[in-house]
Amino acid sequence: MVRKVVVLVMTFMAVLTAAPAMADSVPEQRVDQNVRIWRQYTASGYRIWAEARYFAFWGHYDLWGPNLNAKDPAGEDTHWEVGEDTRPFGAWGSGWACARGWAFYDGAYHSMGEACIPV
Repeated sequence: MVRKVVVLVMTFMAVLTAAPAMADSVPEQRVDQNVRIWRQYTASGYRIWAEARYFAFWGHYDLWGPNLNAKDPAGEDTHWEVGEDTRPFGAWGSGWACARGWAFYDGAYHSMGEACIPV
């Protein structure tokens, strides 16, 4: 009887520790210069989004990673406030996901930073 209880408890503990990256995990973040990237695991993979960390700008974000290549906004550039999130983009795979912010001023695009996070 005691042996069965021990085996049952050990099996239960193995199930609890076997899947650290489950759906709706707590979002994690990384920052580089003015770009903050967020990552959250989902049932089918991961979701990333980005935001301006220190100051607002006019421009867009490029986001990429395993099975992901996106731009936000998809069309024309827009004004981004500090803390204003891009759309979340979902994908699957493992490796690194990154976001680069591009500010448009003085007639050219300027990098606002490139933040990357493991997925």
